[in-house]
Amino acid sequence: MLNQGFQITAAELNSTDYLDENAASAFYRIEDAPMNFKKDLTIKIKPEAGVSGNIFGVLIERSHVTGEIGARNTIRFLDVSLQNESYEFSIPPFDDVANAPMDTIHFFVGLIKNFERFDSKGHFAIYGPAEYASQVINLGNYLEEAYVKFKSPEFGFDYSRRTK
Repeated sequence: MLNQGFQITAAELNSTDYLDENAASAFYRIEDAPMNFKKDLTIKIKPEAGVSGNIFGVLIERSHVTGEIGARNTIRFLDVSLQNESYEFSIPPFDDVANAPMDTIHFFVGLIKNFERFDSKGHFAIYGPAEYASQVINLGNYLEEAYVKFKSPEFGFDYSRRTK
């Protein structure tokens, strides 16, 4: 694949372990994408036969998690649009790559089904299986309560540097 002037490779994974019964497509390993790409990467994936309902694009990447020593896999859910018989989604450029230990990165992409996006009272978006809607809504309420508590004068936490 040639995209934005650089050569990247995509390999279909042999396993269906990614997201189990909620996988709506094969998953792919994308390699050799530069850490500092400037424009969105457009991904087009053909779903499994008969897939319908809510579909999201999934980006699985190795990321540093605040409060942990090492990196681990994180999942981003991305909105898709149906183009002919494939779903299309975009991966925006990665943040804060100036201190990255390498020049290129690899990540995994695919499609997921049977998930919903649940928005809390303005600060959180939680993705989860539709059958857990009430639990996810409760979680959103707890997160909002914690958000307000940490922002209160008692704690004085400043969220301004946090964008994700």
